[in-house]
Amino acid sequence: IPQDAFVVLTVADNQERKNLWAGMEAVSRLKKEIERPIKYILVTREQSPFGWKLRDLAVSLGINQEYTPFERGMSQQDLWALYAVSDVYLQPSKAEGLGLPVLDAMCCKIPVVATDTGAMTELLDEKRGFLIPGYKFGSRDYFRDVWGNSKRVMIDIEILAETLIGLSGMEKPN
Repeated sequence: IPQDAFVVLTVADNQERKNLWAGMEAVSRLKKEIERPIKYILVTREQSPFGWKLRDLAVSLGINQEYTPFERGMSQQDLWALYAVSDVYLQPSKAEGLGLPVLDAMCCKIPVVATDTGAMTELLDEKRGFLIPGYKFGSRDYFRDVWGNSKRVMIDIEILAETLIGLSGMEKPN
């Protein structure tokens, strides 16, 4: 990892609810807007038969060189090392419970950026993190999902990308 790189970390299973494509889309936009090198570290099940084809997604978004996957199940020491090199923790989930990786990031004093949904709303309120609102579907910022008729929030990628750009501290000159 280049010393001056802006490192974004996500620890999340490769499933639809974790909305990993939104995180990768935001990193792609970040890459286009800042001059600083970027690394997107993702701890997940990269080859999940039910999840995203993450390498293909990284290639299609132009972040193949920036994307670094790690298989979940690593040692606690190795996982903490990833938190230690990260500048921001990103949780773009459509729905989220307690969010232990978010708590880990907060313990490491890493800024957390997450969708304003579920427990994230309470964990990151009072300026303990950056809550990104849901994209508006007509008059609502959520939709009902086939998985248990549950409420899902699609993170507003434009606001997410702007937040990451701001946290990177380096916008491209006009």
